[in-house]
Amino acid sequence: MSKRVLLRIIDGEMKGKEFVLDQHDTFLVGRGRDCHVSIPNDQFVSRHHVLIEVDPPKARLRDLGSLNGTLVNDRLIGGLEKQGREGRPDAEFQTDLSDGDVVRIGHTVIAFSLDTPAPLSSPVSPPAQQKKTVKSERWFDCPPGYVLEKELGRGAMGRVYLAKRQADGGFVAIKFVPVVSDFSEKTRRMFLREIESVRVLRHRNIVAFAECGAAEHCLYLAMEYCDRGSVSALMRRRGGKLTVDCAVAIALHALRGLQYAHTRGIVHRDLKPENILLAARDDGQTAKVADFGLAKCLDLAGLSGFTATGEFSGTTPFMPREQLTNYRHAGPASDVWSIGASVYHMITGTFPREAGPGQDPLDVVLSGELIPIEESGVSLSPGLAGVINRSLATDSNQRYADAGDFRAALESVSARS
Repeated sequence: MSKRVLLRIIDGEMKGKEFVLDQHDTFLVGRGRDCHVSIPNDQFVSRHHVLIEVDPPKARLRDLGSLNGTLVNDRLIGGLEKQGREGRPDAEFQTDLSDGDVVRIGHTVIAFSLDTPAPLSSPVSPPAQQKKTVKSERWFDCPPGYVLEKELGRGAMGRVYLAKRQADGGFVAIKFVPVVSDFSEKTRRMFLREIESVRVLRHRNIVAFAECGAAEHCLYLAMEYCDRGSVSALMRRRGGKLTVDCAVAIALHALRGLQYAHTRGIVHRDLKPENILLAARDDGQTAKVADFGLAKCLDLAGLSGFTATGEFSGTTPFMPREQLTNYRHAGPASDVWSIGASVYHMITGTFPREAGPGQDPLDVVLSGELIPIEESGVSLSPGLAGVINRSLATDSNQRYADAGDFRAALESVSARS
């Protein structure tokens, strides 16, 4: 059944314009020329005023710290003119949209509606046949053939457990991804089909998938277990940052895996230190990129949820700008920015963009300027600084085109150091 979100401008400068969104996407409104709806002549509208993220048939509106706020059915969302941002709960700055809602941004009024064709018949299922809503702490069961040992971590996408294979006693990591209560058999099949495209990735610097499946309330992915944890955990153990040599070595490993995937047309879309894992080997350790393609597979199956306006606090420092302004077309250069930001963070313990007091994290992604790494107080060669800074160019056309180009440049300056 086709589901689309319709945004119709019913008053203001662009009255009569209509936008149809039928896939997971972001929609930006403000005075800036980079906005999907640009309103340059309205003094009550901020440069980047509001972001609407759609995952049909759902939609969520987030005020990006505008001065005058956003009205949804005459209820004020956000607005800094009277109260500022600090200390106010996140719920005051975002809201889910429903069919028939009316959004006012300055003098522009947008009508939100759903275009969902009705089924031929709409029988009401008896209570015994309705799907259950997940409420328990353990909303997943161990897949057959494994025994769960301990929890390794949890995040916005789910939880990861160490598990032992009953067949041979080997260890794997199993990621459990929760799904919504209306998770359909069609969606289940779509996810399993999409994940097959990344299961074939076999490279020493990519965490390998062993198997995947779908239960009533979750998806699960069994994958190679990396016994030394994530780069972010290593940073915490070492006081918040790594030596230049250690950070560059990890980045080169990750870039080899990323290059392998890019040459096969697969983009990660969620690179950050938490997704770079470490495993022991005879001559030390190797870094491997985890969750490759998972974000896109969940997206294509309609299971990704709100990745921009939802639980984003750990991801936005590593998010390229175009992931908000051109979400559906993020490509290899977007991965370059994310891994460049990860290298920057490993070396400095800080982030490439500086947030102002109380500034919305998404507004930092849209408006924040790069702080050159040489200004971070860390001593490194001009050549290395230049390579890292170029990987973080706001304009994707000024970055390295893909992981292979970035890796070649990083290896070149590392060899001269």
